[in-house]
Amino acid sequence: MSDVEAGSWLSSIVPAIQEAPISPDLWDEVLASLLARTGAQVGFFIGLGNGNGKSNGNGNGNGNGNGHGPCDGDRAAVIARGAPKATLLCPEIVSFFDTATQSLGQGGTFEVELRDVVVRPEARALCDAFGDHGLIWGVLIAREGQRRFALFLIHPNNANRSWVKQKEEVMSILPYLQLSFKTHRELVRQREVAERMEFIFTNAPTPRALVRSDLKIVQANRAFIALVTDNPDIGISDGELEIHNPALAEEIHGSLDAILVGRIDRRVVWIHRGCDPHGWIVSLAVTTRNGHNSVPFKVAVSLPERVALLSIRELGRNDSLKPDAVRMVLGLSATEASIACALASGESSTEIAQARQVSKNTVHNQLASAMNRLGLHRQPQLLNLLSQLSFFM
Repeated sequence: MSDVEAGSWLSSIVPAIQEAPISPDLWDEVLASLLARTGAQVGFFIGLGNGNGKSNGNGNGNGNGNGHGPCDGDRAAVIARGAPKATLLCPEIVSFFDTATQSLGQGGTFEVELRDVVVRPEARALCDAFGDHGLIWGVLIAREGQRRFALFLIHPNNANRSWVKQKEEVMSILPYLQLSFKTHRELVRQREVAERMEFIFTNAPTPRALVRSDLKIVQANRAFIALVTDNPDIGISDGELEIHNPALAEEIHGSLDAILVGRIDRRVVWIHRGCDPHGWIVSLAVTTRNGHNSVPFKVAVSLPERVALLSIRELGRNDSLKPDAVRMVLGLSATEASIACALASGESSTEIAQARQVSKNTVHNQLASAMNRLGLHRQPQLLNLLSQLSFFM
């Protein structure tokens, strides 16, 4: 085989490898090209090891996996050509390849003649599937702890003299396979993060909603629906966010515009009036899968336009702050934490004193003690701190 032929083959297979993480069906084309070039009878990519995301593809009839199947040593994800996927996923065969790759480093190769393993009980299924003549060759493309992703080729006989040259050609595409696998793993991680974030979003105690520039609600969690129900300051009408509080409306509109045009990635603000305990903590963030400061959501990236994640916490009309949590987080005494929570809930010093049947001076002393522990000097500073803490509970 001439260098010109080898160059032509590389120029055709490399683009397919590079595009395969985005277009999983191309893995089948990559294997077909490898089999045609090497004369191998069977070729397959196999993912081994604990965790998710060992395979590439979409679970179609070509044996492509979906990147989510568990792989714990006796199960694997496989993309195959020349052999049924079910054959390669036989527990005995998976165990053989698992053992074969255990000690390999990234880029390490494995080669064995079938006649050498025919007498081994654990390899009987392998020989039943592919006969007791021929050659198995493999290379470990990538390794992440116990996770391994390898390419294996099975030749019908071991007498192919050109195999040495063919191995060199296969090894020449290894860097492209490794880069492609890395891209695939990153896409899987992004998808997993998006799924986790969507679960957290739905079940979070903090009211959250995905909103468009026109304040249309794309998706809202249960806490958000509960917040806007019968709320005089904020609500939803015909799927659109309605804000009746002027200060809240001004802040959300201004921040939303800045977020959606890309001037800022995130904004968190406390909206209140003087020492009035009632107020709002508002957070707006970009929602895409890309960027360190953005929040990933599957629903967001499927939309043709940018949307923002609105997280909002009402202060003074909620009981999200619990004395035990405040005590543990801020290091206050039980009494100090209880009084601080009452203050954050909108009770005045007089109301707190009356409810506890103590003097107003006692309440002030307890608040002063709490602020001293926290290095604060004024009551609004304490309310600000409690408001921020409330946002995360």
